[in-house]
Amino acid sequence: MKLNKLNPLSVAALMPLFIVSACTRAADTAPSAPPRAEQKALQQFSAAGNTAMMDVRSARFAIFNGQPDIAIKLIASAKDALVRADKDAPTLTTTTKMMVGGKTIGTTTQTGDVKRVPFDGQLLLADNFVATPEKAAHISKANEHLRNGDHAKALEELRLGEIDVNYTRFWIPITASQKHLEQAAKLAGDGKFYEANLALKAIEDSGASVVALYADSPLLCVSFPSSKDQVTDETIDRLLAAAPNVVWLDLGGTAVTDAGAAKLTACQNLMRLHLENTKLTDASVDALAQLPRLEYLNLYGTAVTDAALESLKGLPKLQRLYLWRTGVTYEAAKKLMA
Repeated sequence: MKLNKLNPLSVAALMPLFIVSACTRAADTAPSAPPRAEQKALQQFSAAGNTAMMDVRSARFAIFNGQPDIAIKLIASAKDALVRADKDAPTLTTTTKMMVGGKTIGTTTQTGDVKRVPFDGQLLLADNFVATPEKAAHISKANEHLRNGDHAKALEELRLGEIDVNYTRFWIPITASQKHLEQAAKLAGDGKFYEANLALKAIEDSGASVVALYADSPLLCVSFPSSKDQVTDETIDRLLAAAPNVVWLDLGGTAVTDAGAAKLTACQNLMRLHLENTKLTDASVDALAQLPRLEYLNLYGTAVTDAALESLKGLPKLQRLYLWRTGVTYEAAKKLMA
């Protein structure tokens, strides 16, 4: 479904709330407002990331405009902002309940530190939105709640107006960005501003996109549209704290290996998985076969062979499997479809 920006609402005001609702609430619990102390901590964390990225972009602009002194100051400011982000990085606890027939049959809890900091976001709505006086009234009330700092009431107002919103967060890795800033500062200090600009560009290119599956949802769609070559097995390690929440994951074209793919067994709610154009082999397929909710799997351009298909037969919900340009033969694929 095509999505468009929702202009009447304040994205910056909603950003901390969506981080909480997407990362800390169990998927089967009712929506609840995060504690104010937690909101404040996440606001500080988000603000530090936003400041760092604004300084990075402004520093690149200053370099292009021949303002080296300003660029050096902005790089230093970005470094300070990421130090604050690293200090304020929250520890998130994710609880997932497995339910059958309305009864809880198992509960798992994972805790981990956030290794990425959000720097921007977009509030979106479906293109079938039709402005009416009733919806306009709900949006007006939602904006009033936002001005008063009551994010929970703002979201409730949108729900009452049947205004479906979706929030996309953009993140950068803290440690890697700090290293790039150190390089940029040294290069700029040595007068090598072209090289300093490339180090700053690497920070912008390292961003990840995290989208809630639907409005106020704890379920996440994760991709790396501008940083595929920097996504490695270590990136998957950083995803594990939110593993139960990830339902769509795009690792296509990344540097993920069989060892990283094996860790995806933690994503037991994963429904859609892109692994095309990676170095995966048959060794990773046994792990992928342990994802009971998987409906879509793209292995195009990988090194899997006929041997992998035997494991994939056990996936109860698999509907789409892409195997073009692999070692899988036509006969084996046809047999799997039978």
